[in-house]
Amino acid sequence: MLALRATQIELQAGLCDERNVPGLQIPQGVEQIEHRPAPAPEIRFLTPEEDQQLTDLAEDIAQQMLGPDWKERQEQRRAALNAKNVPQ
Repeated sequence: MLALRATQIELQAGLCDERNVPGLQIPQGVEQIEHRPAPAPEIRFLTPEEDQQLTDLAEDIAQQMLGPDWKERQEQRRAALNAKNVPQ
């Protein structure tokens, strides 16, 4: 398989007659490039410290976006949802 830039591809009619699609010729000097899969990303678990830092960051962002009482409102919504889901 060839990996080529659009500017490197030259469409030339060559010796085709009018009924055929123009031939595709690859310019000289273009090399075949092997396609290798990208290396797998490193996956690891967060340390407890990193987990806490991420939680704190998320809470800071939520407070800035939703206001200082966002946590109370979230707990009220959860309590209301739990009350709806409790079988009677």
